[in-house]
Amino acid sequence: MRCALLFMLSTLLPLFASAQIGPMANKGTARAVIVGISDYQDDRIPDLRFAHRDAEAMADFLLSNAGGNVAPENIKLLLNEKATRGDIAMAFYWLVEESKAGDRAVIYFSGHGDLENKIMMDQGYLLAYDAKAVNYMGSGTYPVEMLQKVIQTLSLKLNVEVLLITDACRAGKLAGSETGGVAATNEGLAQKAANEVRILSCESNQSSVENEQWGGGRGLFSYYLIDGLKGLADEDEDQVVIIREIRNYLRDEVAKWADQDPMTEGPSNKELFRVDEDTLLALMERKKMKKENMAFATSRGTLPSAGDTIIHPLYQQFEQALASGHLLHPEEGSAYALFQQMQQQEALQPLLSAQRLNLAAALQNGAQQAINAYLDASPEEMARRWQYDESYQYYPEYLSKAAELLGPGNIFYDDLKGRQAYFEGLVLR
Repeated sequence: MRCALLFMLSTLLPLFASAQIGPMANKGTARAVIVGISDYQDDRIPDLRFAHRDAEAMADFLLSNAGGNVAPENIKLLLNEKATRGDIAMAFYWLVEESKAGDRAVIYFSGHGDLENKIMMDQGYLLAYDAKAVNYMGSGTYPVEMLQKVIQTLSLKLNVEVLLITDACRAGKLAGSETGGVAATNEGLAQKAANEVRILSCESNQSSVENEQWGGGRGLFSYYLIDGLKGLADEDEDQVVIIREIRNYLRDEVAKWADQDPMTEGPSNKELFRVDEDTLLALMERKKMKKENMAFATSRGTLPSAGDTIIHPLYQQFEQALASGHLLHPEEGSAYALFQQMQQQEALQPLLSAQRLNLAAALQNGAQQAINAYLDASPEEMARRWQYDESYQYYPEYLSKAAELLGPGNIFYDDLKGRQAYFEGLVLR
């Protein structure tokens, strides 16, 4: 699932020296511009799944006690078709016009970012809802250079504290995909000016992942970021989350699930948010009671768009087999057999990581549902067992193949092998 869909937060500015001001969590008036785009107008730009939900979650956090009780009128939440280039530009303009010295500004962007041509000083674009898959300069994109100017004005001219958070990824064929556009843009966005904190979802050569298993449908980075800011990152339990703590928390939690290393830029002891005890206790209780269902992460925007040159008959057959549930038997035309063939096709190499996880997920889904039914003491499930439903013969092999696809180093490997043994025992009864 190697879609290098990352976020571009460049700062064309040099690093300026300036005195650090007080806690970001407890100063002046807070305002926010929050953008989340999952559904793009141009069908050639592959849609995301949960970028808009991540943006909504960030807005909800800022409105809450844990997020500082930001006034609703001080949050501009732009989602999907409401996040055109014009909408984004006007929201940033509002942010600059309303902010005063000592205030706080949060800028959050979840969507696509890319670089059309890798030329000197070209720092890339944030793709708004009305962006085109080609010709970024002339379409609905917001230049990262302009974002840097907004941040420069806020942090340096107006003495406003800025928290910039981006969770961006590139999917399918974007204009800059042949020139490393997303990675180059992300590297630029990682630079910061004084009086500013930046948190990026991953490094420039990595993928940002999303899946239903996090919050019912969230990005991995966003899910743990907000949990951490609510207090799970508060290592020393002093009721304040600082940059070092959120950096450590994201590093540890995100790494459990994906090859994704969030980046933070800012003074290590800088305060971000104060912990609301009631919010933290409620969060801890939910996590204690809820056992997260095992699922497999998929990269944001992994599937190729209609305009992608990498669409291949073998890939289409694999997708059809996966959708129809033809996973292992009969072998001919099965998703597993087709995946083995896909590994020999150079054009399909960028998709293999993603489809390996999708196939592993499909192989374990039936067994997982059977286990869930057993845990719920379903009479129907117990009857199926005693009548020896033939599907139980397949579960051990399904789970074995899923474990094989993931490999012994994967965190789910031992669990899959354990469930394989469980069903093997059931079949032998």
